[in-house]
Amino acid sequence: MTGKDDSCPGQRGIDAAAKAEFVAALRRGARREDAAAEAGFSLMGFYGARRRDCVFKAAWAPPPAFAEAYREALAEGYAALEAEALRQRLAAQNRLRGAVEAGAELGPKRRAGACPACGRNADADAEFDRTMKLLARWDRKPRRAERGFKPGGRRQAWTFDMAMILLRDRLKALGLLPPPPEVPDR
Repeated sequence: MTGKDDSCPGQRGIDAAAKAEFVAALRRGARREDAAAEAGFSLMGFYGARRRDCVFKAAWAPPPAFAEAYREALAEGYAALEAEALRQRLAAQNRLRGAVEAGAELGPKRRAGACPACGRNADADAEFDRTMKLLARWDRKPRRAERGFKPGGRRQAWTFDMAMILLRDRLKALGLLPPPPEVPDR
């Protein structure tokens, strides 16, 4: 092995010097795209090199202290975002309750874009929904890289028969499978 990517004859491969230049640019604070351009290759080329070269992958990774601080900042930001979203929703509910109790008279306090009868703001509702989706995304399972993804492992394609067997087993477990039809003896 020459240390170059020999996958495409006639194309210049990403060698050790280009990898070192790319990592040095990242350490200086350059964006990945800019670091790749500085080294003379595409960012996707460096992603491929990272997949094939475990030493380059380790050099590219952020230092452990940064990764830990990043996780802590995300957790803190998540808690603050959740608290603020709930505070805003409770304040909106209190305003709505007050408007209903006052006979839907909002007077001069009516906000721009709000419903004249109840004071409800569709933009604020949409923003709350976007915030809740963002929070739900944080609650999901960790992404493949965080779970220890094993490369090359693909899901097996299901056949129709496999799907029917699984469906029958699920229906049987739920007690929803009708009894098999009676077959007359010959």
